[in-house]
Parts: sequence; structure tokens; C-alpha cells
Amino acid sequence: MVFSMGIIICTLIFSISIAIIYFSKKKINSFETKIYKILSILSILNVMIEFWLCINILIDVKLYGYYNLFVNRTFLLALFSWFSMFTLYLIVISFQNNTKTINKLKNKYGQNFGKKLIYTICPILIICIFLIIFLPIELVKENGAAYSTGLSINVLYLSAIVYLFIWIICVIINFKNVHIKKFIPFISFIIC
Repeated sequence: MVFSMGIIICTLIFSISIAIIYFSKKKINSFETKIYKILSILSILNVMIEFWLCINILIDVKLYGYYNLFVNRTFLLALFSWFSMFTLYLIVISFQNNTKTINKLKNKYGQNFGKKLIYTICPILIICIFLIIFLPIELVKENGAAYSTGLSINVLYLSAIVYLFIWIICVIINFKNVHIKKFIPFISFIIC
């Protein structure tokens, strides 16, 4: 447990350092950079909540108490938010300079393709959020460690798998059109 908390603390320091460097520099204010800002904040938030959960284990907080369940569900929602924002980031960097693919999609699905896509995706995201919040979660504590299982966790796993397929499709479709520098967050996430 102490080793895990050490890794979490190192990750937190690293995430905060990256955020300080990123936020201290002048940059072009684009949709891509706005998403990256949100991703940076969500990364720090996720690590802080994970650290909070580890402290709950150390101080032996009641496993099924409202407080611990709230922190667990908050962590799941933060992870889901990070996956969603990372997916949006990859879609933006993949298609922002690929007018050929965008025009094909607009010709096939109409000029309002972006709106149709948003109107399709938003209800799915809302349903996933409600499922994560309201489906059962089981907390298991053994040998000084704890983890979560249950239907709520399965929804998060399933959404992560769907997002991974979307990421791979974005990379494959736009491999020739994307600057490798913009894909460094994706590559580092896959490697780690």
C-alpha cells in the first residue's frame, strides 16, 4: 500500500509539474488547447481522488459508508470524464486538418454532420454517467488493499474499450495527416 501511495504521489507531482509548465507558457487559444487544459486538470483531479481513496484504506474508513461510496463514485466519474475528454482531444487533433475526410462525412451524412454526431453522443454519455452513478458497486478489501467491482465498474470498463477502439480508428484513418507531435499524449498513454 505504501508503495502504491508513493507512485500516486510521484504521479501527482509529475502531473502538477506538467500543468505548471503548460499553463505558464503562452499558447494559441484553440479548441484543441482548451481540451488539453481540461485534460490536465482532470488528470490532477483523478490522481488526488485516488490518493484520497488510499488514505481511506489506511485510516480504515467504513467500506460501505456513504462517504467512501461517494468518493469511489466520484473517482469513477472522474475517470469516465478523462476518457471522454481524451477521446474528444484525439478526434479533434485527428480531423481538424483533414478536410478530405470531413467533406466525405458531410456529403454522406449532410452538412449538419457535427450536430447530428453531438446529438447522438450526448445521450449516450448521459446514460453512461447515470449508469455509473446508480448501478451497484462492490467494494472489496483484502490484505491491506481495496478495489471496486460491480456493474458500475463494468460500465466504465466497457466505455474504456469503446473509447480505445475510437482512438485506434482515429489514428488509422488519419495516420498520414496528423503531426506525430500532437499524438504524443496518446502514444504515452498507450505505452504506460
